Amino acid sequence: MNQPTYPNALRTTKTEYPRPDFQRGTSEGIDWINLNGPWHFAFDPGDTGEQAHWFAPDKFPDTPLQIQVPYPWESLAAWGQEETADNATYLSPNAYLHPEHVTCGGLEREGNYRDAPRHTIGWYRKIVSVPETWHPQPVILHFGAVDWHTKVWVNGHYLGEHQNGYLPFEFDITHALTPGQPADIVVRAYDAQEHGEQTVGKQANWYTRTSGIWQTVYLEPRNPTHLQQCHITPDIDASTATFAVSIARADEHHKLRWHCDGMQGEIPAAETTHFTLHIPPERLRLWDVDTPNLYPVTLELLRDDTVVDTVYTYFGMRKVSIEKAPGGEYQYIYLNNRPVYLLGALNQSFTPEGVYTYLTDEDLRTDIARAKDFGFNFLRLHIKVDEPRLYYWADKLGILFMCDIPNFSTYTETAQANLEETLRRTIARDYNHPSIISWCVFNETWGLGGREFKNLPERQEWVRDMYQLAKSLDTTRLVEDNSPCLFDHVETDINSWHFYINDYARAKEHIANVVQQTYPGSPFNYAGEHVQAHAPLINSEYGGISAGAGDKDISWCFKYLTNELRLHPKIGGYVYTELQDIEWEHNGFMNYDRTLKDFGYDVRHINALDFIGIDSPPGTTGAPGDKIAMDIYASHFSHKTVAETQLHWRLDALDALGRLTRAVVSGTPVPIPFPPYQVEKVHRLKLDIPDIDTAVGTLHVWVEDRNRAV
Repeated sequence: MNQPTYPNALRTTKTEYPRPDFQRGTSEGIDWINLNGPWHFAFDPGDTGEQAHWFAPDKFPDTPLQIQVPYPWESLAAWGQEETADNATYLSPNAYLHPEHVTCGGLEREGNYRDAPRHTIGWYRKIVSVPETWHPQPVILHFGAVDWHTKVWVNGHYLGEHQNGYLPFEFDITHALTPGQPADIVVRAYDAQEHGEQTVGKQANWYTRTSGIWQTVYLEPRNPTHLQQCHITPDIDASTATFAVSIARADEHHKLRWHCDGMQGEIPAAETTHFTLHIPPERLRLWDVDTPNLYPVTLELLRDDTVVDTVYTYFGMRKVSIEKAPGGEYQYIYLNNRPVYLLGALNQSFTPEGVYTYLTDEDLRTDIARAKDFGFNFLRLHIKVDEPRLYYWADKLGILFMCDIPNFSTYTETAQANLEETLRRTIARDYNHPSIISWCVFNETWGLGGREFKNLPERQEWVRDMYQLAKSLDTTRLVEDNSPCLFDHVETDINSWHFYINDYARAKEHIANVVQQTYPGSPFNYAGEHVQAHAPLINSEYGGISAGAGDKDISWCFKYLTNELRLHPKIGGYVYTELQDIEWEHNGFMNYDRTLKDFGYDVRHINALDFIGIDSPPGTTGAPGDKIAMDIYASHFSHKTVAETQLHWRLDALDALGRLTRAVVSGTPVPIPFPPYQVEKVHRLKLDIPDIDTAVGTLHVWVEDRNRAV
């Protein structure tokens, strides 16, 4: 790799207020100050900075080095080099102690960049003017996330520390300020080379690490009595939304005023203030993936008749539940009292420019929009607690999220405490997002012992404890204990499993075996003495191209594997691995740089709520006159009403010279049933191979109703 380079000037990006779900500031520079952009920076390989008092205003190292906040120091964007990022260039040599010895993975996994000795300590400094108009209100310094251990000073005064790489934290810096003088902010971030007890997710061992500040940093004035948190619980059956508002230092002089969609009210304020919003039927607008309706909310805290704090938030009226499909015998996940078939992809949420941090807000929005363009209605946000604005765009555009809690790798009491804290605070921060329909506490028993987990009952009980903790913290969503590749659930709302097979016969047999062994009381897919209850069955990871298989075409295996999953009425959804490539992993719908791949067909025909499945190998050979027969399945989950449905088919042929002949064979339309929220065999299609020269045939099968609407 090249030697480190340090640009003299860096541009500011990510200018938006970072919490649209809990927004206090509305005018940057007036009622909040965004501290993203260039900061003075120094690595501390000898860990001498504290002893040398680098936090003092006149002691910070006098170096020309600058870093771009909020991008981790492993990223290209941190050093103003984001324009050099591409599918094979996605990390900065600046992060390493010996960059000349570091090899990047490129298109292979053999690179040593994940394990090479790194800089583990970075110091940041920024001098900022605090508006005099903020006086006498306290001034709060906010960090969206810093990985991993953070210490903060202002004007040489030590403010405190924080440990966790994903969660927000803040400091009241008022006592460290001098009126009329700027704030000299110094941050020390430490991210250990050994990370076994940290909740790190896949940034360690799998992909490039994230160290230091990686989410927005900002200042804002805030009254000592202020709004701390607002949890909004919708109830679509009662047409209500229940608010639980936490208020710091409220007394009998304070009132809470609220405004929502033309409705308003005012009640006495308390440490926790509860009220229920009754939505008239004519104003009830449900949130779902097709109509992501949001209710904006303004909360005002008053002392006597003076507003002392204002926060803007929002919520969606939606319900997540589990029931049997109408007329069926299998459990499905429901959204708003109707079955929802989950058409999903794994989203690991890395970028070549910023590693864990998206370069711009538009990039966040585009990933969600692209997923919808591909036909997905569901993303599994994989082992990462992301930037709040990602969830905002999911809420705004309409897509469903399963959110994983980042894992540790070494099972200790400290690791357990780290995970529990991450679980608690993640649910607290992200409670209001209607896009989130489930929490997943563990992935593939990482950190829990792997294959030995089934023989470790005390760890199984701790997994159960974490599942039950999540359920107690959030009664509105589903919780999965462990998304398994080793068939080792303990207690869960979702009975999921993983597989990676790129062979039709083996995949077909595997899926059929899982389906056959899924029923209440079955010990299959569960650890120890635990057995299945009534949790719906979904696949939460699958693919034909495994992580280390290299850069291969995924269009073939995505089509036939997904078709095979959709032949089974017990299976209520899937999560394909994955939405975009990552570093050496090339099984995404998009390349790592978000350029599109060519599938040779419209993937929305596969990712469709109304789907025709063909029980046949993905390819077969035959001679003229040979007879071919296959069963046709109908899967109808779109909520559309259809009638008088007919099955149509034709066989097109492409000869050796590339000449296409349409409908060399076609069938008479056949009436078929197309029942809602069911998967069932509807026809056995038979055809004779026509007497033509050597050709590749493509069988087209589709359904029409009297309006040609399906």
